[in-house]
Order: sequence, then structure tokens, then C-alpha cells
Amino acid sequence: MRPERSVRSVVLWKASESVTMSSELDIRSYFECAKGLTLKAGEIFKCGFEGDKIVETKDYDWDLVTEYDKKIEAVLIEGLREKFPDHE
Repeated sequence: MRPERSVRSVVLWKASESVTMSSELDIRSYFECAKGLTLKAGEIFKCGFEGDKIVETKDYDWDLVTEYDKKIEAVLIEGLREKFPDHE
């Protein structure tokens, strides 16, 4: 049995063209930043397949984290903070 899908519609309200344009520019900026950070993270991820790794656990034995996980997290957080210092 397939789960039920919720169908929602979104209505965008345009207060002015300048607000809409600004939003589109913001979205493009967010996308380009995310894309660049993802590519950097991907390079680190690929390195994680080579050689030995140090694997630690977090709160539970099944919750594993490697040095590569930590490096990727740092790249993403630092990159976002640098690009968008006013965002939290």
C-alpha cells in the first residue's frame, strides 16, 4: 500500500518587481554557493575512499563519524559563514 501524498499549492504574491528580482538574485546566489561547497565537499569525500580512516562514534555505537565527515562539515559551515555572515 502506498502512503498518501499531500498535495499543496503555493501561491506567490508579488509586492513589486524589484522584490521579486531581489529574491531571484538571492536564490541564484544561494544555489551557486551551495553548488561550490558541494563540489569541494565531494573532493574531500572521494579522498575518504583511499587509505586508512579513523572512525569514531558519536552518541551511539551505530552513529559513526570519520575525519572526512568532520572536514566536510567544516568546509560547509565555514563556507556558508563566509558567504552569508548575517545568516544564522
